[in-house]
Amino acid sequence: MKKSFLLFSLCLLLLETQAQATFELQWEYPYESQSSPLSLLADVLDRPYVYVASNEEGLVILSTSGNFVASLPVAEIGAGVMNLTQSGNLLYVAIGSHFNSDDPPGLAIVDVSDPETPEILDIWQHPNPGDSNGTGIVKVVDGYAYLGAMSLGLIILNVADPNAISFVSELPLDINYPVQNPTPTLYNARGMEVRDDLVYMCFDAGGLRVIDCTDKLNPEEIGHYANPVTYDPINWPRAYNNVVLVDDVAYVAVDYCGIEALDISDPENIELLDHYNLQNCPAGLWYNSVLHTNEIFHQKACNKLFVASGRSELLAFDISQPGILDSVGMYGMLEDTMATWGISMRHDSIYLSYLLIPIYIPLIHPFDAKWNGVKMVKWIDPCMPLSANEGDEKLLDVIISPNPTTGIIHLQFPTFHENEEATIFIYNAVGQLINKEKFNITSELDWQLEGPNGIYFMHIRTKEKAGIFKIIKTDLNSQ
Repeated sequence: MKKSFLLFSLCLLLLETQAQATFELQWEYPYESQSSPLSLLADVLDRPYVYVASNEEGLVILSTSGNFVASLPVAEIGAGVMNLTQSGNLLYVAIGSHFNSDDPPGLAIVDVSDPETPEILDIWQHPNPGDSNGTGIVKVVDGYAYLGAMSLGLIILNVADPNAISFVSELPLDINYPVQNPTPTLYNARGMEVRDDLVYMCFDAGGLRVIDCTDKLNPEEIGHYANPVTYDPINWPRAYNNVVLVDDVAYVAVDYCGIEALDISDPENIELLDHYNLQNCPAGLWYNSVLHTNEIFHQKACNKLFVASGRSELLAFDISQPGILDSVGMYGMLEDTMATWGISMRHDSIYLSYLLIPIYIPLIHPFDAKWNGVKMVKWIDPCMPLSANEGDEKLLDVIISPNPTTGIIHLQFPTFHENEEATIFIYNAVGQLINKEKFNITSELDWQLEGPNGIYFMHIRTKEKAGIFKIIKTDLNSQ
């Protein structure tokens, strides 16, 4: 019996490590022109809108069903739109094309109280940009906007009054790290996160930088990291593009070098924890890589990491173990002609933006990209968002027994409302929905779990609460 149970446990472990997220295309919104959408953002107020940044077309607003709603063209907004973030009814829009060195970095604040009639409240542009390469990203925290201003480094703006943006400070970043005498045009402030007055900045060829902004007038760089394999013993190209923070770990997109997980518990001494690296970087080359990681989205409720990846579209990772990048699926194919840049997500809907390279020239362009526009794919996974407000779920009180089970599951609801309706969803170990049934909650219920032995995930949802429960089905005595 002990040997049989051990074998069964090993099989379950194998199933768990092989569980894959799956994706289904819901709609496509193709661009009719040769312009490319860049960053995009699903409305944070959970309204049915998606905001799209476009270098050539400005700010484009789509419905979550894939239809055009409204736009603010470049002529109105002042420059190409590169990136955007949202707080309440305000959109903070990073402007200034980083495909044009003459564009000054800037910020526009747009009122989207009614997304079908967006209104520009104020626009700020750098008065002396030089060859700045525009703006890479914007983040807004506590009345301050932080701009990743490409070659100019970090710019801090006061946006407490959305009708009157004011300049606070600017910090050029040291281009002599990790190597001396670099090529200056390669060093650009790109992805960024802000937490506890610390800015974690992807400085493209200059690695990840940590900037202390406690004193907004005098920001100071206090830490940095670049993977030594990219500069020792040979100085290979680096492209630190984007970053998200999860507790004491920074997950960083390093373009053709994949994804790095970095320990930032001591921001002055950052250390590498894990590296997902299909290209075996830096042995491969930028222009022939099988993937080009760009923007990242952290799905909090299920602790998944989704990465927009040119030439492979979308990568998914389970980061339940901090600092460990466990690949759990992808959408698209390696080395295809689809090039994703931006990614956003609400509930189980993932929005992706696709670049276009009209004339592909090897050695100059990283990939041959032949479709431009926006797609929405549905994420199907054993773990699903539990409510409209991720990270703020109301958990359903359920007692399940026995578990493991031979098939019959006894459900007890210690607290329930008479005639309250609920729905049970049953997913198998690879994320496929195998059963769905509505019922009225009573104090107790018996449920027959159909299907072969293995791991299942039971989702029980009411109007206001939800719960996710892992069930093991086996022929063995559960005692």
